Amino acid sequence: MRILIVLDPVDSIKTYKDSTYAMMCSARARGHSIEVCEVGQLWLGEGHAWADASVLTLSGPQLGEDGHDPYHWCTQAEPVSTRISDFDAVLMRKDPPFDAEYVYATWLLEHAVREGAKVFNEPRAIRDHGEKYSIAEFAQFTADTIVTRDPVRLRAFVQRHGEAVFKLLDGMGGASIFRARADDPNLSVIIETLNQFGARSVMAQRFLPAITDGDKRVLIIGGQVVPFALARIPKLGEARGNLAAGGTGRAQPLSARDREIAESLAPILSSRGLFLVGLDVIGDCLTEINVTSPTCFREIATQTGLRCGRPVHRGTRTRACPPHMIGILVISHEPLGTALLHCTRHIFGRLPVQLAALDVIPDEDPEAALHSAQELLKRINDGSRGDRTDRHLWRDAGAHCGPTGRAESGSGDRWRESADSGQGADLSARATRRSE
Repeated sequence: MRILIVLDPVDSIKTYKDSTYAMMCSARARGHSIEVCEVGQLWLGEGHAWADASVLTLSGPQLGEDGHDPYHWCTQAEPVSTRISDFDAVLMRKDPPFDAEYVYATWLLEHAVREGAKVFNEPRAIRDHGEKYSIAEFAQFTADTIVTRDPVRLRAFVQRHGEAVFKLLDGMGGASIFRARADDPNLSVIIETLNQFGARSVMAQRFLPAITDGDKRVLIIGGQVVPFALARIPKLGEARGNLAAGGTGRAQPLSARDREIAESLAPILSSRGLFLVGLDVIGDCLTEINVTSPTCFREIATQTGLRCGRPVHRGTRTRACPPHMIGILVISHEPLGTALLHCTRHIFGRLPVQLAALDVIPDEDPEAALHSAQELLKRINDGSRGDRTDRHLWRDAGAHCGPTGRAESGSGDRWRESADSGQGADLSARATRRSE
């Protein structure tokens, strides 16, 4: 697969903890090609969505290998303008803040989706799910919460509960989170600072004492709940467990309540195009739904041995060609086979990731032809057609024409130009067999 990752500057990646780096390592282990770009390298032109993408190569020892250098672990080629829809999968891994530029990026990626790109998470879903606000849809799992610009309501909320936590709706990493007490002489100052005298919306949540046991990150990948959470324990004197705020991560099995929340939300969020999700749970209460660039894969993998990157790439491969439409096998004689391939492109807008064509001629042994078809179907269904290393060639697998010009089995593989080369055709296999 050819994968594009939209991310922050590569030199900001911390290999010992970065989930995007974990995904890169998993992709390389499977032979996938990785290209990267920043949000500022997405653009629209000639009616198409483009990315100025650089091929990224993991070089030298990687994390866990002797001699790993956290500052020199990859090389990047010069960026090349490429249509986003030419990639097999696009991972949106840009960190918040979710500002106007982030919104513009989702517009561009959504344009790419209309052109056939597979983007994870789906751009519209990212835009529609504010990481703080989206918990309102699942109030049965949350602590008492309000969102308002009214400082009087914020003060009354604290008075009612005795203690509350204030958050800005576009904050991240524990920034601008305040724990406020009803008797705090600075309560008015906290409210004024956050909501700017009524000009800015603020979320207030009932304070949860269970924060001392950690702010738990529960991961959902492709609608499946990861069985471990990362409990982020606040440092002494802190009410924030975020790792960016100095918290310490401790992997632990999901509690019954963690699993109840995650399994309730997983199918809903997955159906909306949210492939990678990080739920934040304190005690028994859902506090945030992170969809922009969920983290904690690396910490969970390090402490438990669970390889979170693997389901990411299994899922992107499957969703790039969904289970109910993972591929097509065309069985026909030429030139009908080529015509059917053209029809396939016309119907689906692009050729499927997994495509094979079995050419038959009248005097082939039917059993041999059936065996060949079954082998091709097996390879299509298990996704082993191969990565798209050259988009302008068809692979002629399993047999080729011998000296007589007739098809001979067991002769190995060869490559042949496709009539659709230059059309962005997917790498496909063609096997020539004699059949009745």
